[in-house]
Amino acid sequence: MDEDEEQVIADTLEAFKRYGEIMELKINIRRNMFKSLNQEERLQLVEFEEHLDKIEAAAKINCKLASDIEKIGRSQFLSGKKYTESQPLKISYMDKVLTTIKQFWREWSKDGMIERDKSYKPIIDEIESRFMDIHINDRKKINILVPGAGLGRLPFDIALKGFSVQGNEFSYFMLISSFFLLNYLESSDKYFLFPFIHTFSNHRTNEDLLYKCTIPDINPRSVIFSGSNFSTSIGEFTEVYSQRSMESFFDVIATCFFIDTAPNIISYIKTIWYSLKPGGFWINLGPLLWHFEKDTYAKEISQDNIPACSIELTLETLIQLIKNSGFEIEKRKKINTTYVGNPCSMLKYIYETEFWVARKKDI
Repeated sequence: MDEDEEQVIADTLEAFKRYGEIMELKINIRRNMFKSLNQEERLQLVEFEEHLDKIEAAAKINCKLASDIEKIGRSQFLSGKKYTESQPLKISYMDKVLTTIKQFWREWSKDGMIERDKSYKPIIDEIESRFMDIHINDRKKINILVPGAGLGRLPFDIALKGFSVQGNEFSYFMLISSFFLLNYLESSDKYFLFPFIHTFSNHRTNEDLLYKCTIPDINPRSVIFSGSNFSTSIGEFTEVYSQRSMESFFDVIATCFFIDTAPNIISYIKTIWYSLKPGGFWINLGPLLWHFEKDTYAKEISQDNIPACSIELTLETLIQLIKNSGFEIEKRKKINTTYVGNPCSMLKYIYETEFWVARKKDI
């Protein structure tokens, strides 16, 4: 690990440490706005300050999770080293820590199952159907990769079925959080979490904004994986899995809300093909919300005169590209789902995701 990478980790941990400060800033901005109203206007909103007090109290409860992640992360990823965190904290890091805390609802709460059943279950069911003749005690010989593993729930749930699974993640916000949850929690329902207090719009009631859940719904350390192997790799997907040791290694690669993170989707497809065994399966579920499209005008042209954005394809073009890259599409269907969507929100984003099973053609 080089110094630049260690500095990124230090800044990530600082964002968790300052979660309470970030929330206090968001709340105080609204307090000050309320105080700027004239007396008659304030009297019309007599319960507003009390409502902000409740949000502040909820944020302090969320702080317990953020603080514990920071402490474990500092001891395990930095070995107690002292670093000068970037000052002030980058806005992008503020956003990421809020997003990560919210992500725990989707992956590790009981109520988050409503989304997991739409996104994860089709993938898990497909994997089981492909290896239904193999007894659960013999499934450890089946190697499965989950790129973009997030907080680790999808690879964890696949491992529960007896398979050998490796999750891969690039974001240190996700990596440190999942490391903490998978290795250090001693019980289920350890933390109370208020996942929807980070934004103030489109809540029907005060109670909806202050919705509370507990995490995790299952204690990972209490589960025996039926002899399977469960691990996580750190690094950029195409760099990690284009290495010689990864050639034709995996029986299945499962991508969920992942492929649209590619600045170069061709590189992703090549890496998937390279690391799959001949006859292996690529199971995908997700939209095409190309993550780098918004950066088209935000970054300068590189020295090679190549724009630092991404290649955004339509689904039609993408499917043809996959077929031309050595895959046979065996199954396709649409699945509608949300992503960390507040069930009570007045605004819901419904992704009409594409689910497919593509088999790597035998050489």
